[in-house]
Amino acid sequence: MYKKIFFKVLRVLGFDSKTSVEAGNNELSKEERIRLQALPRYKPTQTYFFEKDFYVIDAPTFLSSFAEIFKEEIYKFITTHSTPVIIDCGANIGLATIYFKQLYPNAIVYAYEPDPDLFEAMRLNIASFNLKSTQCFNNAVSDKSGGLLFHKEGGHSGMLVNNEGEDVIKVESVRLRDILEKEAYISFLKIDIEGHEAVVLNDIRDQLYKVEYLFVEYHSFIGKKQQLIDILDIMTNAGFRYYIKEAYDKKLPFIQKEIFLGMDLLLNIFCYKVQE
Repeated sequence: MYKKIFFKVLRVLGFDSKTSVEAGNNELSKEERIRLQALPRYKPTQTYFFEKDFYVIDAPTFLSSFAEIFKEEIYKFITTHSTPVIIDCGANIGLATIYFKQLYPNAIVYAYEPDPDLFEAMRLNIASFNLKSTQCFNNAVSDKSGGLLFHKEGGHSGMLVNNEGEDVIKVESVRLRDILEKEAYISFLKIDIEGHEAVVLNDIRDQLYKVEYLFVEYHSFIGKKQQLIDILDIMTNAGFRYYIKEAYDKKLPFIQKEIFLGMDLLLNIFCYKVQE
């Protein structure tokens, strides 16, 4: 019965359950990579890794995220907590959440994704991997709770916006501060929320003392004040050291002003605390 409902939901979303290709463990076969690379943007499909079905909304987003998370392991961290608490803000279709549970099977993970289609794929993926102590929430993370406007891009670039328009929907937000206040410690906090990071970090700045590792993807938009110095100041005052890496490299920064979608800078910021 469950499986019938499972694949009915896939058909509603436009998934073709016949496209699954088996590969070993966390590898994608060459044939499967070629198939995924040939798909048009925002074409739902499914693939197979860790010997589990995995549901994809946008193949380019999946491939780039898969390479970062499972091949490069950019979120790998070491903790002494036997039950790490991990909060994944901007969880997309669940790749990072699954990686965290592979890294620490006893971890408690809270995953937040506002896009309803991405959230549904994440929910199916978490079910496919049968992850325990993992909760998925169809919410945006913000400095307040309530209804907010969200531009539904369909890949990894959906974001909260101020005005209605094409592909703009209303989503429910949760205040990250309220979530952090309920926890005694957070082993890993991932914030990848497409430009809303400065607002959220400012709201939780006095809660960051309980966070062991912090990852922030910083987004700078053309025509808007750059807030990198404000974010780094918050991190420094919270006791973090940080390492910064370009998420997208610009070969000619003086000529190439835009990366994509109105952004002129996109950085991965890795924050950790040094024991004295």
